[in-house]
Amino acid sequence: MKNHLLHIILLFCSFLSYGQTYHVSVNNTLYYQNTGSASYCFRSNPASVPSVDGFLRLEDKNGNLLKDIDGHFTLTTRPARFIENSGKCRWIEGSNRGSTYSLGGYTFTIPENQNSYYEVKTFALAAPSAIYFEVEDNNIRELNCNGGSVISVPSVVPTSAIIEWEYLLNSSVGVVNNSQGKRSITVALNTFQENLRNHIGKTIYFRFKMKNGIQSSFKGYKIVSCSPAYHSTNVSNTVCNYSTDGSFKINFRRNLNANETLVITLYDGDNDAILYNQEFTKTLINNGNGTYGYQWQQPLDAGRYRVKYQTHNGNGGIATTDPSWDSLEFIPVFTIGRSEKVTFSITNDTDENCYAVNDGYIDVSAIGQPGNTFFYQYKKDGTTQVVAGQSWIPFTGSTTTRISGLGKATYRVQVRQRRGTKNCYAK
Repeated sequence: MKNHLLHIILLFCSFLSYGQTYHVSVNNTLYYQNTGSASYCFRSNPASVPSVDGFLRLEDKNGNLLKDIDGHFTLTTRPARFIENSGKCRWIEGSNRGSTYSLGGYTFTIPENQNSYYEVKTFALAAPSAIYFEVEDNNIRELNCNGGSVISVPSVVPTSAIIEWEYLLNSSVGVVNNSQGKRSITVALNTFQENLRNHIGKTIYFRFKMKNGIQSSFKGYKIVSCSPAYHSTNVSNTVCNYSTDGSFKINFRRNLNANETLVITLYDGDNDAILYNQEFTKTLINNGNGTYGYQWQQPLDAGRYRVKYQTHNGNGGIATTDPSWDSLEFIPVFTIGRSEKVTFSITNDTDENCYAVNDGYIDVSAIGQPGNTFFYQYKKDGTTQVVAGQSWIPFTGSTTTRISGLGKATYRVQVRQRRGTKNCYAK
């Protein structure tokens, strides 16, 4: 069942505590002149030689230099532009001898308000130059243990630019099978080309490669085991027919792993929109039969209920608005019932005899939950009577008793039944 699966959820053990970082991948294919090297000027015009060196410059919005080469970078300062200047050449022959001319260049300008940016420059005499920028997301997510975590390319990158996806696991980089030209990939614990079940607790990273020698940054996903499989539900009805103290215990087929937190969300049994509560724990009850249970802590009224659950590595719950809950299925509906109502009746009563004193009696018969003791209390002319130091006296029979030794007066009788540590009163 899907309700044992984990969705991708953010862990707060992210690297963001070290500050925001930025990924830039840029490939320059337009030649830039270097006066100390073979002359590109000669290629553009045989009557010229290098005059002024060209340069590459990745800079921030204030013009500060961040990098002077192309490649793949992680930066702590947001870049604003990448500039390629091909330098200048000087004429050595003809009427223009001594004058210089520029070999040109280009600029990639990264928008300030975008989290990702992609652009390609094309040239007549050179291969295209390209850039990809993104605000790095250093959160480590949890990899969906079975149903599949979907990892996507930002919309700024055209599908035609995508080559393939790569993954990094145990310091080794590999190509994701059948990922060529895909805008997204789905990675599942039990179907991925690597047997990820052999790497529980490790982190696997994914990136996509693009044409013209550029690529995204790696994004990490923690490999976690599936949530425990559901086994059964034990229901405890309300103690009294009028009380709201019902409960349930949900049982699983395995115990929790170290640092694994179980989160249970309780819903109305007939209306999914009605959410009652959420509880979480790192500890389950060993049932002694190979199953492990969690006893719901909050008291519940009688009614029909449904549960979704999932686990994650870390502490605390998972917000009920988190989309991970939407992909999970409910365990079977269960019903918390009301226990037997306590009722009683006066089956017989006899007045005091005219020739005797205090020989009247009242016979009481009660109905309730079998196996629990009934008690009665009675008042004489409004005053609670105490017998052998007790105001609540146990029935002499399992469901019947006689209140004897009564004189002339007005009597009121109340009955209750002891159920565990709680008293249920006839109402």
